Amino acid sequence: MKYCAVICEYNPFHSGHAYQLDRAVKETAADGIIALMSGNFVQRAEPAVTDEFLRAGCALRNGADMVIELPVTVSTAAGRDFARGGVAIAASLPDVEFLVMGCEDEEHIRALADIQYEESELFKSVLAAALGAGASYPTAYTTATVEEAAKRGIDRIQASETLKKPNNLLCIEYIKALKAAGSHITPVLIKRKGGGYNDKTLGEGFASAGAIRAAFASNPEAAREKLPPNTADDVIRAVTANPVRTDVYEALVIDAVRRADISSLARLRSVNEGIEYKLKEAAERAVTLGGLYDAVKSKRYTMSRIRRIALECLLDIEKDDRPSPCRVLGVRDDFRYYLSRLGSDFYVSPSDAAGTEKEKRASSLYSLISGREGNAFYSTRLVTV
Repeated sequence: MKYCAVICEYNPFHSGHAYQLDRAVKETAADGIIALMSGNFVQRAEPAVTDEFLRAGCALRNGADMVIELPVTVSTAAGRDFARGGVAIAASLPDVEFLVMGCEDEEHIRALADIQYEESELFKSVLAAALGAGASYPTAYTTATVEEAAKRGIDRIQASETLKKPNNLLCIEYIKALKAAGSHITPVLIKRKGGGYNDKTLGEGFASAGAIRAAFASNPEAAREKLPPNTADDVIRAVTANPVRTDVYEALVIDAVRRADISSLARLRSVNEGIEYKLKEAAERAVTLGGLYDAVKSKRYTMSRIRRIALECLLDIEKDDRPSPCRVLGVRDDFRYYLSRLGSDFYVSPSDAAGTEKEKRASSLYSLISGREGNAFYSTRLVTV
């Protein structure tokens, strides 16, 4: 038997995701697909638009055979650590031979991953020079990658365009993580169809998750045709009855930063170089989360990093934190046999799990933000199809 893993958020699960899972089976001939899915807080450093159980059910009804929740310390991490955490979990699963990933354009991804993994002398020198000139780390890293790519015969413009697309960047991180782990898992690139990652309009064909979330905020029914027909009613009902309250989220985050002392802020996973002082000062004055972000953002600290730090403060995610055990959220009836093959790092019932304090906190906070039941983490139900 051979299985295929996909690291995902499904925020929300849409028709493009169903297409990817269908292509995954056809291209790998796998005996099953295991989705490693973010929980109630996602890599964009924000609450998920619907809860994890609903998203797991959508995936199971549209191609996935099992859904395992990524620990919150993984699901909220920056791209590199998000990829490494997901790959480590995939590699620990029995007989997983493929990791499927969605990309915008496949042509140069593997070569660019090699460049970043190898870090040649040219790469290191360009990176150091760019950082010395005041560039942010992401900008300097891209500059170094493009220069080495040009040396290897890849057009600078093409390399730069590839590196501008978030899905491509994640693919590169997945491939690098597989290399670093010495994993036998084969990366399988599947070109996305339809709207791009940053598109905010629904458009024709498959729409991006971002465009669908934007539609949910104003007119959920407008997004119906972009969702699989067998799950559209459930998703639209959920975002209509229990929409994520951004005002509640903002208030919780600002309050968390205000109450934290400087030493606590310094221990947060993404904090260094004394940014905790600026963060604390900004929180005392900010009345909106956007205002806090704008006050702290700089060349060195990108907006995405500031957003992540704020979420880390809310969830109390520190530098030394290790991932909690994984939780199986759901499984198809004809795939239940795989449950018996999972080791002690995976569990079904939260009541039997140790070391899950971060997960419990995240679940409790999400219930306040979304108006859902407050004890969702302790649910013993296993979503089945």
